[in-house]
Amino acid sequence: MKLDSDLYAYIWKSTMENNSNSFVVGGEMPLVIDPGHQHLVKNLVNQMEKDGNRFEDIRLIISTHGHPDHFEATQTFARGGTMVALHPDEEKFLKEVGGQFYSAMGTEMPGIHQPVLAGKEGPVHRRCGFPHGGRTDGLPGRRRNASPGFH
Repeated sequence: MKLDSDLYAYIWKSTMENNSNSFVVGGEMPLVIDPGHQHLVKNLVNQMEKDGNRFEDIRLIISTHGHPDHFEATQTFARGGTMVALHPDEEKFLKEVGGQFYSAMGTEMPGIHQPVLAGKEGPVHRRCGFPHGGRTDGLPGRRRNASPGFH
C-alpha cells in the first residue's frame, strides 16, 4: 500500500499466522524494514512487485529487532548482497544467544554472510538521511519489546 512518494506499507492481515508489518522506502537506496518470516517472504515480494518495488533493487534491510517474525527473511535479500542494519545490541544478542532463541521458536537463525551495519551513526544515516542517526526506534510499527535493541 503506497503511503507517500517512495513509502510503502505491507500490513500483515492474517489472523492464522504471525508475521511483521513491512515497509519499503524507495529513493537512491531502496530499503525494506522488517521483511518478516522466511516462509512468508514470497508474499511480501509479490506485494512489493505489484507496487513497482523490485526485489533486486533493494539495497538495505533494516531490522527493528532480531525476532524471527521481523528478521528471518533478511536472508532472502542478503543472498543478493543487500546490506543489513541492526541495532548493536541486537547484533550482540543474535551472536550470543540467537541460535538458542531461534531454536526455542522452532526455527533456525538466518545465515547472514555479509557485514551488518550497526551503530548509532554511520552508513544508514549518511546514505538514507534517516533521522535519529540511523536508529530504527522511531519508525512506524514500533512497539515495546523485551529484545535488547527494541526500545
